[in-house]
Amino acid sequence: MPVDSKTLGSALRACVGRSWPAALQVLRVFSGDDVRPGQVAYNIAVSACERSGAWQPALQLLGEMKGQQVEMDAITCCSATCACAKGKQWRKVLELWRGMEEAKIRKNTILCSASINACAKATLWQMAIQVLSSMKGIQRNTITLNSAISACGKGGQWIWALRLLSAMPTERLQRDTISFSAAITACEKAGQWEAAMALLEAMELEGLGRDVIAWSAGISACEKAGGRWQVALALLSQIESSGLELSSISVGAAISACEKAGQWQAACAVLDGFLLRALQLDTVPFSAAIAATARSAQWRTAQQLLREMDRRVLCKDTVACTAAISCFAAAGHWAEALEVLAAMDAPDIFTFSSALSACHLAGRWAEARSLLRQIDGRRLHADGMHVGCFLGAVQRARGAKEAFLELRRLRQTWPQEEAKSASGLELPCAPVISTSPGLVAVNKPSGALTEDVISALSRRLKLPTTTLSRLDVPTSGVLPVVIGSEVMSTAKWFKSQFAGRLVQKEYLCLCRGEEVSATSQQTISLPLRTGDEKPVRTSVHQQGREACTVWEVLEIFRPPQESGNGTEAVHLIRAEPKTGRMHQIRVHLASIGLPLVGDCSLPVV
Repeated sequence: MPVDSKTLGSALRACVGRSWPAALQVLRVFSGDDVRPGQVAYNIAVSACERSGAWQPALQLLGEMKGQQVEMDAITCCSATCACAKGKQWRKVLELWRGMEEAKIRKNTILCSASINACAKATLWQMAIQVLSSMKGIQRNTITLNSAISACGKGGQWIWALRLLSAMPTERLQRDTISFSAAITACEKAGQWEAAMALLEAMELEGLGRDVIAWSAGISACEKAGGRWQVALALLSQIESSGLELSSISVGAAISACEKAGQWQAACAVLDGFLLRALQLDTVPFSAAIAATARSAQWRTAQQLLREMDRRVLCKDTVACTAAISCFAAAGHWAEALEVLAAMDAPDIFTFSSALSACHLAGRWAEARSLLRQIDGRRLHADGMHVGCFLGAVQRARGAKEAFLELRRLRQTWPQEEAKSASGLELPCAPVISTSPGLVAVNKPSGALTEDVISALSRRLKLPTTTLSRLDVPTSGVLPVVIGSEVMSTAKWFKSQFAGRLVQKEYLCLCRGEEVSATSQQTISLPLRTGDEKPVRTSVHQQGREACTVWEVLEIFRPPQESGNGTEAVHLIRAEPKTGRMHQIRVHLASIGLPLVGDCSLPVV
């Protein structure tokens, strides 16, 4: 029996509250030559799909509308957008938005809010701002702004997030805990802990109370800001005293803040405190505590934490195991490191890196070679750093000559590639000293960033490059750069030599200080530790990483007696770093009372 459009619409409306398959069946059964579904009928059917989050049928209906030349309107697009949003198909939402822009379909608040929310889920903060800016004449509400702030938060755009949060009162929009939590998350991503603290205070002033998500984000901000551990612990205490439910993520972030600051005792104390209170914790806080022990090579504590995880039947994930292996490596316990690795089901390349480091430091070259084979067997990519650890172990046990022989044997198993040449290359920012197949040596001037010089070189060559070493901004000198990406055999060949400490590096330094009488080579073997604070600082630390610098005085320049400088003189020193720690030479020389001329950043011992 033929039906008219009105009857078809009524039948479809009856299905909307039940199920989308029924609506589609009605649309198919009662559509024919006599009755062609129009915009209203399709809108009802798409709405039925939207209520159930059936995004695929909704998009299929949009395709039918296009084929039947039925015009879509804001209602059609809004229902389809919401269906895709419920199905977490954020890219589809954005495709619909772009289609609406091209078709010049009039938008509304719901549609724009859904699109901005999709941008937030897809971490597309620029597009979220673009959609928000296009809402001229369209009412923006709290949900709209919250979604935009969330998009900025996930993209770490804290200034944009604060700008949008500040705009809400001027638009007479009520700010809620979601608004502030999203903005604090933006500050957390950017490590802006002070801004995060200010927002937490503003929440209190606006009577919003304490929200566990916001406060946890504040703790994470303290962690990312280089370990503001005392502030992080204070926030953790306030969450607990407020009666809010603590999460493993909050506790883990506070412990990580202690780890970043080198406070392993505080990190373990936090974990112990919550274990005594029978708080149900997962792997996250344990992994953070083990990482804290790794920084200070407290291997016995790491061992105890692993046993506690076994006792609680917690899954020792890759993060926890890698941290434990790093701790054993730093303490020189290579066997324990390999034992943890052997118990893992699916170690990743970072886990193998830590295990190789343990073998390198202990000179266990046979075990290191076995690890390289395991990496290949698991189809993970071993780069120059991994090969360098093996070579370093060989050098410690058998000498540099044997290390080079092992490297040549390995090279025969790598893919053979034609090394790129840079003959005749000129670089405005740094003179080219020499070129050879696959390698360029440039003279980095003082005041230039290593990264800027290498970027300029890549642009000039129109090829990727690989950094072998870097020089501090005030330092001038030879900067070797590989032509090609790190995955190439050429890069692996050169980088493994640097990582394995088979390359001799010499620096000439002008140092000031009391005149020294040393005429022969001297050695400084003091462990160094680089903190996470900004600006980055390296210092001599008992629990730092192994560092060795060989130095000798080439010439002494004494000031005139009338200058009044007493016994202080300027020394021309040749320094040869045997390890490659950040700011190693300047810190080592300052530690013996010979800081670099013009360097006021380090205390003189």
